[in-house]
Amino acid sequence: MISEQAVALTDFALAIECAAFALVTSSIGRGGARDHRQERWFALFFAATSAAAVLGGAFHGFTDHCDSAAGRVVWEATLLAIGLGAVASWCAGAHLLVDGSARRRLVTIACSGFLFYAAAIVASGTCSFEIAVAFYVPATLFLLIAFIVAWLRTNDRAAVAAAVGLGLTLAGSALQQTGAVADSRWLDHNTAFHLIQALALALVFVGVRACLRTRF
Repeated sequence: MISEQAVALTDFALAIECAAFALVTSSIGRGGARDHRQERWFALFFAATSAAAVLGGAFHGFTDHCDSAAGRVVWEATLLAIGLGAVASWCAGAHLLVDGSARRRLVTIACSGFLFYAAAIVASGTCSFEIAVAFYVPATLFLLIAFIVAWLRTNDRAAVAAAVGLGLTLAGSALQQTGAVADSRWLDHNTAFHLIQALALALVFVGVRACLRTRF
């Protein structure tokens, strides 16, 4: 029996959506001579988001939350997957904005930050979502800015779609954290966030796919 049906089911739907986006993104430009690290970071972004959604659905639907050891393990894994998605956001944004040593420094800082984030989660055994919010919001904002800069450089509308999607993600996160939704059986602050995120990630995917194909 699924305990939080709406939250879990919308999480699983997000997982399927993002898994499909990850597969398509990873196949763009496959086999060419070009450096495909940018595609790989975007594919990791969608794959990590898919993993976080699966784990989040399992946590809300099939565990006793942090009252059980299994629930704590699933929750920590969820937070780690969210953090991995944030790292991918930083690194994908770095590939959009800068080249050479500046890009390498940003990637190194992002990966190092994830190690501290993971250590903090494991050491604290936290059941709070705020630590994930504090880690992924700056990364999402950075990627949004990267797409805006890319749009200003190229006048490519695809970058606008991705930026709008990331903006929706931030708006949905704010709604989730403030709890500004009247809870009912089929709609609460988590479910509302998942519905917003489904649209937001679709826009991000449309923008990413078009931008990667135009080699911008």
